[in-house]
Amino acid sequence: MTEAVRRSRDSGATRQALIAAARELFEEKGYGGATVRAIGERAGVDPALIARYFDNKEGLYLATLSDESDQATVKYAGLDPEEIVDRLFHRWDERGRTPVARAMASAELDDEVLEQIRALVRLRLRGPLAEGLEKAGAGSRSDLIGEVLIGAVLGICVTRANGALPVLSEAEADEVAALVRKIAGSMIG
Repeated sequence: MTEAVRRSRDSGATRQALIAAARELFEEKGYGGATVRAIGERAGVDPALIARYFDNKEGLYLATLSDESDQATVKYAGLDPEEIVDRLFHRWDERGRTPVARAMASAELDDEVLEQIRALVRLRLRGPLAEGLEKAGAGSRSDLIGEVLIGAVLGICVTRANGALPVLSEAEADEVAALVRKIAGSMIG
């Protein structure tokens, strides 16, 4: 009996195979470059199962983020706030318009998606950033400063991706990152 046949009878294994395959392809090709067909093929299952388990590609993307939250939090642990903001900028700038970035920038989210996004941001970004800001002396407003920095980076990356601000869109990523670090540094004190 092949692995794909065994998985087709085990919904938990199929779900995990889809998450693992999607995480790899999203990392390799970005959200836009990872197709539902390629994810299904890499997982060794029918791509239609993505709709069954996750509703759609965006649902699968959010599942990959939820599934790796503990690992992602470690990426930012122990870094100073400027390093966190710099890494966040580079990650979002490279990946472009991901479902998370689109959801965070959206003025209209249903309650379920909003709570998913809040939980991801709280665990993966706000916690480590607030910890770094407190260590850097930001004081009692470290949560607010952290969210302002996250919002600033998100806005910069979204407008770079959509071309709304052409000078910003055409600037070298390292030049923009240096400015983002300056913004972070000025907010810390």
